[in-house]
Amino acid sequence: MTFDPYDPLSTRGPEVWARYDNWRARRHEKIMARNAHRFTGLRNHRGIRLVLTIQWGVLALLLAASVTAFFTPLFWIAYAPLLVITIALMLLVRAITGSVGDAPVSALDELQLAQRNSARSIGYISVFSLMFIPYFVLIALTFRHSVPSQWVYGVAILQITLLAIAGCIPNTLTALWMGAAEPLNETEGLGDTAELDHTSEGFHATDIER
Repeated sequence: MTFDPYDPLSTRGPEVWARYDNWRARRHEKIMARNAHRFTGLRNHRGIRLVLTIQWGVLALLLAASVTAFFTPLFWIAYAPLLVITIALMLLVRAITGSVGDAPVSALDELQLAQRNSARSIGYISVFSLMFIPYFVLIALTFRHSVPSQWVYGVAILQITLLAIAGCIPNTLTALWMGAAEPLNETEGLGDTAELDHTSEGFHATDIER
């Protein structure tokens, strides 16, 4: 089917996509403006490494807490706070890296886009691989004549935990690669502000002050 610019049916698809991309660009602009002056002390190599270290330490504790779900219904006393902290740290990493993981294509340069795509690809492979672990556990449980309900519940909690771990991988890789690609000192931020150029074609990031 050929593309006819004068046919409203043939332009509906590109028009919807353009509106969606422009909406994402405006949303990204608002997020950048809201976080521009937040967490400035963490927008450097040391701060990023510190946050990532804490994040993966919490994830290790979260994984350990999920294992206790196989044995006691009181696992949530430790698991629930750790899960909340994990989500908060995910948002913090996104903020200090300039929301590159969620930014529209028009807001990224070629290097950032390549890094983001590679991180997402590795994250997808991680999700695909980690999801086999709960399935293998369920297969192993089928060899028993009876399975306690707490064990099945534990498998579900383990799956949630593995999804949380895999969800942190793309932003972690993006943060590490951004720091490696562009050296920062201990006082400069990582993409603190951005000068935005609004044109008739949409949103474009023209310059990033370091």
